[in-house]
Amino acid sequence: MKKFYTAMVAAALFAAPLAIQVQAADVSTQISVDAKALVKALFPDNSGITVVANSEKYAGGPSASGFFKDAPFSNFKEGVVLSTGDVSGNALVGPSSKGFSNSNGALGDTDLTAIVAPRTTNNAGVLEFDFIPTKDVVSFQYIFASEEYNEYVGSSYNDVFAFFLNGKNIALLPGTTTPITINGVNNGSNPAYYFDNTKGAINTALDGFVGLKKDLFATGPVKPGEVNHIKLAVADTSDSILDSAVFIRGSSFTDVPPPPPTAVPLPAGVWMGLSGFAGMGGFRAIRRFLGKTA
Repeated sequence: MKKFYTAMVAAALFAAPLAIQVQAADVSTQISVDAKALVKALFPDNSGITVVANSEKYAGGPSASGFFKDAPFSNFKEGVVLSTGDVSGNALVGPSSKGFSNSNGALGDTDLTAIVAPRTTNNAGVLEFDFIPTKDVVSFQYIFASEEYNEYVGSSYNDVFAFFLNGKNIALLPGTTTPITINGVNNGSNPAYYFDNTKGAINTALDGFVGLKKDLFATGPVKPGEVNHIKLAVADTSDSILDSAVFIRGSSFTDVPPPPPTAVPLPAGVWMGLSGFAGMGGFRAIRRFLGKTA
């Protein structure tokens, strides 16, 4: 029996390097404040949705938004990023101990401030536009991440983001009316949607993610054949440092409902499982076990 367990332990140890190799590529970014280009990247070809000409608007820091690709922290590898800081160069590349913090001088956002009231917001990154769909629903995939985790959970530094579709926030935990904020999703609140990266399991400067363990889609009703409006926004709360970002999957904005919930596909599931295993002291237990059976 000891030989059997030893073989199982050895298999786990040999699997660990494979998991680490999954995140060999570093996320790269191309800074852009071109609202037309950012909006265009959200839609697939022949989406059936018409963006109203000249309705695209961006407000935020000069290097707080752009395009990303090769993200090791998602099962979608490219798209649009909006942040409360600076995503230029290697700002998003790890390790997590490096930090992700830059006061870019942008103003706050009144709609986001309403979510975190009585706190105020700063350094907002906002992309908005009008569109005409052919069907009565829209959806798209996203991930939220922040440097505020985990030290400032439960504090006034409750960074926030929202997707306001015709004035109503659709960036909510599935089946609830709960907006996604630092205080609303973390190790203690709604942990099923939270991935803790403070130990650096993923090679990025960001310390926590929402939408990584389980795919998250923003979805809501729209008026087909008419002009609808959407506003995508993220902001710091109470200060202008320790930044947050929202990553929107490229070509995912469609006028169909989101797919049924699915498990995170491998190999992402492998390294997340190993991260949790290590966090519980699993590898220390393995070493103790092997020492006893040697």
